[in-house]
Amino acid sequence: MGDDSLFEQDDYFKIDPEMHLVGDIGPLDHFPGVQMWWRAIDNIKRPLLLGTPPDALAGIEPADLDKNPDPEALLAAMDRYGVDVACLLPESMMDTTGYSSRWVSNGDMAAVVDTHPDRFMYQPNISPIKQRGVDNAIWELEYWVKERGARIFKFYPPEDTYINDPDLWPFYRKAGELGIVLDIHTGFSWVPPGKSKYALPILLDDVARDFPELKLVAFHMGYPYCDDLNMVALGHPNV
Repeated sequence: MGDDSLFEQDDYFKIDPEMHLVGDIGPLDHFPGVQMWWRAIDNIKRPLLLGTPPDALAGIEPADLDKNPDPEALLAAMDRYGVDVACLLPESMMDTTGYSSRWVSNGDMAAVVDTHPDRFMYQPNISPIKQRGVDNAIWELEYWVKERGARIFKFYPPEDTYINDPDLWPFYRKAGELGIVLDIHTGFSWVPPGKSKYALPILLDDVARDFPELKLVAFHMGYPYCDDLNMVALGHPNV
């Protein structure tokens, strides 16, 4: 780490499991869903910043709050905050554009990872699965595993369908066969038009039971339904 790191040097390995790539969505600003998404972000930032003790914000660089497509800017932020490796997640959010456009492609993500493969990891966003066709999602899953060596993937149900939608079973089966780790957003979607009801953690119970070999990471602890997720995880070691 550089001398300007906010944290002391130690022997711990630190990984950011979901570093979001938003991309240049200026050309998509005319979509009502995109405008709704950004209004929600503003609503989220207000209470977070008001309720955060000032010392907790000490040391945050202004550059960390600005959009910057340069991979070197990501590395600089990682060094400041003591992060060794980051899994880069391209945002899909196709629900915001009526499923006509994706914010960032998995190819865009790979181009950044390939600049520093020692610090970045592929995390292809496989969403939406049902809306774009389960067969297409399975093809892309296999491509990133077999051709590019990806090991961790993201599924964002709020833009797609219920976690336990039976139509997704062929996808889950293939993911289990390939031995990948599947991150799934659980709990509320903070950014409409995403539907929170698609991501309730109790729905994960069906998937974990029918695919006990599939490695599942329930992101955001199912908040605010953390107790529900804890009960699911108690019964399923693969969660």
